[in-house]
Amino acid sequence: MPSGRTCFRNAALGAALASMDAVVIGVKAMGAGRLDEARHLVGPAVALMVGGALAGLTFTLLAPVRRRGRAGRYLGWILSSYVVVGTAVLVGIGIRDQTTAAMITNPFGLTLVVVCATVGGIMACRVLEE
Repeated sequence: MPSGRTCFRNAALGAALASMDAVVIGVKAMGAGRLDEARHLVGPAVALMVGGALAGLTFTLLAPVRRRGRAGRYLGWILSSYVVVGTAVLVGIGIRDQTTAAMITNPFGLTLVVVCATVGGIMACRVLEE
């Protein structure tokens, strides 16, 4: 079982990576005096932080599975990427983004989301191996 320090570190890293763009856009909007735009980004940024933290915890808690072999390493990365992509889709639906809604209601769009998350997890694992 991973230590609490490792869980916290990976959760913080996941939260930072998943929400970085939303936070940067919000800070730029605040600096430019567009407070309404910045206020609307707080909810999505927090949701992405939570999703990133869950992805980091998922990755950390799957450490025993990742140590068992190559398939376990891939599984840890793929499941973590599913959590992040799922969070991003839910945020898009939450802010009533028409593109996200159309993508999820279309079988091809949903397949694209699942395939992209899988490929992203595999690529992250391969980059780390090398």
